Amino acid sequence: PDLKLNKVAPASLIKRLYMAIPENETGMRGMALQMLAVQSEKEDLETLAELLEHHPPKKTEGLLIGLSPLFHLPNWQIEHFFPAAFRAIQHQHLAAGIIDLSNFITTKRKLKKHPGYSRRKELLELLGGIVRKLEMFEENPRTFGEEIPVIQNTLRESISLAVALCYCAGLLGDDSAIGKLNQASELRHRHLQAEAFGALARLGADHGRKELVALAKEPAARLRVIEYSKE
Repeated sequence: PDLKLNKVAPASLIKRLYMAIPENETGMRGMALQMLAVQSEKEDLETLAELLEHHPPKKTEGLLIGLSPLFHLPNWQIEHFFPAAFRAIQHQHLAAGIIDLSNFITTKRKLKKHPGYSRRKELLELLGGIVRKLEMFEENPRTFGEEIPVIQNTLRESISLAVALCYCAGLLGDDSAIGKLNQASELRHRHLQAEAFGALARLGADHGRKELVALAKEPAARLRVIEYSKE
């Protein structure tokens, strides 16, 4: 359904509202971002990208609330939000959500070119970095911290980002990603392995297709393998 509403307020006013909300009010800040996304005119989307870069919500939940309309609205102009929004992936807690949206839009609208194509070098470097981080974690979980809640949160965030970046790498269509995807496929996380092998298959690597089929036997990866077969 088309969720777009009549314009409630100019983007400049919504920006002032957002800036006036205390940083710890994640839900309220997310709703202000969501207003911009729902209106989704040029000024709204440019302001949304600007706020994510310079004044990001403190928690991932704020981003998810803010971006949720863009997964449902059918006709918003991608070029008013991407690639500018990729500047906000410097904030790791936002990176997976932003990249997920760019991946979704690419497949949903059957785009010939991923919105991050002009920044593919940066995105693939980020993939290499997060894979190395996860390799270090597998060798020594304490590299993510001393307290269990901190370790769990960092691991969850890192896996989400690695999964989004693997899928992104396949959509970018750049063969230079193959080495990094091979490294990602060697990590122990089954969902991440499925994404890495799926991206390799999309890039034409035969071993990616073979390993993806083999992963279908694993309950943790089976659904994702089926989804890739449909794609």
